[in-house]
Amino acid sequence: MNGVGVPSRIASAFVADRWLGAVRTCIAVSIPCGIAILGWIGVHTHVGMFIWATVYGLLVNCAQSQLPAANAYFGSKDPEKSGTRVGMITTINSIPLLTGPYIAGQLIALRGGDYLYAQLFGGICILTGALFVVGSHISEA
Repeated sequence: MNGVGVPSRIASAFVADRWLGAVRTCIAVSIPCGIAILGWIGVHTHVGMFIWATVYGLLVNCAQSQLPAANAYFGSKDPEKSGTRVGMITTINSIPLLTGPYIAGQLIALRGGDYLYAQLFGGICILTGALFVVGSHISEA
């Protein structure tokens, strides 16, 4: 997924720089990314998994490349506080990054190796996070 996403990282940076901005681009790719994780539920073949992984890799790499730029945007309103704001955002981001894999592993174990609960958890978390970014962007505007 990381290899296939290299062109999408470049393309999303170009789109963000030229037209949408980092936050809007992050929102525009995070929502389809959450939907793609929920779409993983319907994948049942090896070929389907390769296709899903390619599409998801393109989307997730777009989102990952825009997160630092979006953080910088929220910190740029007051240059004296930009380090504090970016640090706060990074600290808040660290909580799901540390707990998410453990929770997903427990959800997989709960279903006896089936990924359904982890897929639902991942998709809902990404969509919820995207809604928070939408709310932050609206309140900043």
